[in-house]
Amino acid sequence: MVERINSNANENLGQLEEEGDDEDSLSLDLDDIVHDDLIGDLLIRLLSSPLISDPYWSKQPTNTLKNIEPPAYLNFRITYEEIVHLCSMAAKSFLEQPALIRIQKDDLPLHIVADLHGNIAQVLRVFKYCGIPQRDSFLFLGDYVDRGVQGIEVITLLFCLKIRYPYQVYLLRGNHEDANTTLNYGFFDECITRWPSNGRNPKGGDRVWRHFLEAFNCMPVAAIIAGKIYCAHGGISPFIEKLEDINNVGGKFRLNAKSCWTLQIKRPSVVPAYGIGCDLLWSDPSPQRDGWVLSHRGISFLFGPKAVEEFCQKHNIDLILRGHQINNEVIAQ
Repeated sequence: MVERINSNANENLGQLEEEGDDEDSLSLDLDDIVHDDLIGDLLIRLLSSPLISDPYWSKQPTNTLKNIEPPAYLNFRITYEEIVHLCSMAAKSFLEQPALIRIQKDDLPLHIVADLHGNIAQVLRVFKYCGIPQRDSFLFLGDYVDRGVQGIEVITLLFCLKIRYPYQVYLLRGNHEDANTTLNYGFFDECITRWPSNGRNPKGGDRVWRHFLEAFNCMPVAAIIAGKIYCAHGGISPFIEKLEDINNVGGKFRLNAKSCWTLQIKRPSVVPAYGIGCDLLWSDPSPQRDGWVLSHRGISFLFGPKAVEEFCQKHNIDLILRGHQINNEVIAQ
């Protein structure tokens, strides 16, 4: 059994979306808004769908956290054909911009969000308090799917906003926007549960999953804000000689040890097993380390304070922002 919970976030977002048709209410150029009937319809449905929760949450024998707010879910439906169109347009939008996004001072204020992991209620809460991209810009640092139960809703909403506001919304790739990771951490299962294949169904969940992967393979991997703030899902890489190396991802294979590590496939691309494209999604800081060591994750590196200092000095960076790990230093608002 479910019941409707507070849906103010949806109502506020819906009102803002309607106000967006008024030129005076926008802080961005109207030419920068991409109008597509299906994307607009998906946005309206997403932002007007009710959030629901289990009224028996506190009575479950396995739930020892009685004071924790029950998980909320969005009552939303999307068809296979809509997903095909959505993912195609998202991939096109990503490829029209470089792998290294440069966000200028004119694009500020900017809200930065990481690791949503299928939690649609958190996404709606972000937009409830920050507004939607008609006024401010948004940068998301990856990991939109897996672990949470509504990765479809999270990535659908963010894809829609990216398509509609390509210069106000930026979505970086996380290590969970990848075939191998989504096979093991929930998103693949979410797709095949929502769209059972029934043997030979050409519109089954495995096809849905593949369409999302095709869009993931086109996502940018890093961003520079106002020339001074470096952002990526994981972190930095020892193979970056200059920041533009992130954009120069194509090229011919050369029998050179360093080029073997830095060489990447030009987007669209799977997450490589090593090199820059891997490190930006998988590396982690380690205060106990001085430089670079192999990561305990079995992929990429750990980087210490010295590596951070060298990276910042070399590339004239003042601050590094990342996701990929739980932040234990939560600041209550």
